Amino acid sequence: MDAMFVILREDYKEYIEEKSEELRTRVNEKLKSKEVTSPHVNTFDTFKKIVEILRGKLVEHNSLSVPAEYAPTDDGEMFTIHYRNGVTIEELAHELGHHCLHMGEKASHDHGLKPKKEIEANYFAKCFLLPRTIFKETVIAKSDNGQCDIVSLANEFSVSYLFAESRGNDLHIWGESNG
Repeated sequence: MDAMFVILREDYKEYIEEKSEELRTRVNEKLKSKEVTSPHVNTFDTFKKIVEILRGKLVEHNSLSVPAEYAPTDDGEMFTIHYRNGVTIEELAHELGHHCLHMGEKASHDHGLKPKKEIEANYFAKCFLLPRTIFKETVIAKSDNGQCDIVSLANEFSVSYLFAESRGNDLHIWGESNG
């Protein structure tokens, strides 16, 4: 299936939103005990702690053909996210999405197509790094006359402009002239 034709059903999007929020709630409690106080999880060090909380490992592996790759253990309970130098937090969160949504299944990286599981992992990454309520509140706080500076918004969450713009599109919060 080509990415242009894969559309997630609204009820499944809501399921992914809930899964990401449950995970954030669960790890936030444990992060507090590790003295991590950032409201956002979007730094490499914090992300590494999250992966450890979930019984996983981040392992640098610069010979990968992709920026990052999810590798579950045979029992599916533990996992490793291999990554190469220069990986983005969005790419790591995408791989975490594979763990949370497709636990135990090995990811396939078909560079020509975007299978449904890749679209789901992308959506999970946006939900996890840019949670609906916090994201909307930040958009409102950063808006001036109904316009939001997406570059400033992306910087606030330590994500790319396109990632923040896409999340705003998912949530239907951009006006006709914003973006």
